Amino acid sequence: MQLRTYFKDILLWFAFLGILFIPVDYALLPFQNKIGLFFGASSDTKALVYFILVLFLLAIGLVFSIPAKYKNKMEQVLFSLIYWYLSLQLMRYGANKLFKHQFYLPEPNILFTRVGNLDRDILYWTSMGTSYEYSVFMGIIEILPAIFLLIPRFRFVGLLLSVGVFTNVLAVNIGFDITVKCFSSFLLFLSVLGLFPYRQKINLLMGFSTQPEITVNEPLPNKSSSFFLRFISLFGILFIFAETLYPYVQSGNFNDDKAPRPFLHGAYKRVGPTANPQDIAFVFVHRRGFLIFQNASETQTDYHLQIAPSKHLFILIDYKQNKKIVPYTYDSKRNRLKLKIGGEVEFERVVSKKWD
Repeated sequence: MQLRTYFKDILLWFAFLGILFIPVDYALLPFQNKIGLFFGASSDTKALVYFILVLFLLAIGLVFSIPAKYKNKMEQVLFSLIYWYLSLQLMRYGANKLFKHQFYLPEPNILFTRVGNLDRDILYWTSMGTSYEYSVFMGIIEILPAIFLLIPRFRFVGLLLSVGVFTNVLAVNIGFDITVKCFSSFLLFLSVLGLFPYRQKINLLMGFSTQPEITVNEPLPNKSSSFFLRFISLFGILFIFAETLYPYVQSGNFNDDKAPRPFLHGAYKRVGPTANPQDIAFVFVHRRGFLIFQNASETQTDYHLQIAPSKHLFILIDYKQNKKIVPYTYDSKRNRLKLKIGGEVEFERVVSKKWD
């Protein structure tokens, strides 16, 4: 029994250290990821795995350094932190889908790439990005457990839903080789660990026990909590909503499908045939400030793009910071783009179904 208690405490302290130090890109806490990134602990790298192992070893040390008289109270605090953290992540990812920021409309260069040439993660992202309705649905499915986790009466249901959500997320990340497997595994681990105070309720629901449920170490805040703990709880909840909504309020973008695209954004097909495989067949203007050339053999080359509209110039910068100046003209009535690249070449804007 004592060994099981020690193991539970180790997992709780490991969860605490992971919440503090596993790198996450926060809008209001930009410093949080500095320690992990200092050690190179970015998504699914070996450095991140080693970093997590170090956190687990530190958790073992913490368990044996905490005086026994504080353990019950610390257990309550740690479980409460787990619930708030899960709520925060579910809320963030849910809002990302609800406002169509995670699975955004596919960019022109992706739409005009053969399916067989796309990596599995890009293929998944592209397919998801084409459906606004499904993205909103998935956002709601993640926001619901996030809200339930903040309400003690519904927390158990929120945990069960979060286990389902993160099991699906981890399966997608593994199945499509998306590089957040470590973090989604950590979130699933927290969801399962968070069910520990409700183990007797689970036993009753599964028919493993006929004993009435006994509440042990109810997570904070509870009915006997002090005003200070209730204030901290309120502050935590406000932070969750502020962190979730701040990027969208700041940008004013609550539906990325409708967000304005930059000048000349889109796909342009060469007018006339190509003489050899190296001739440019397509030009793609990416919303993130890139110009992408695709030749007749379907090889793509991308450049960082700066546009000087008054001078009708494209300033192209490659990955070695070399600059190339390309004069252009654009006929908005005919949707024709002319580029001076080894002679003047004309391209016609291509509209792809409903996504342009």
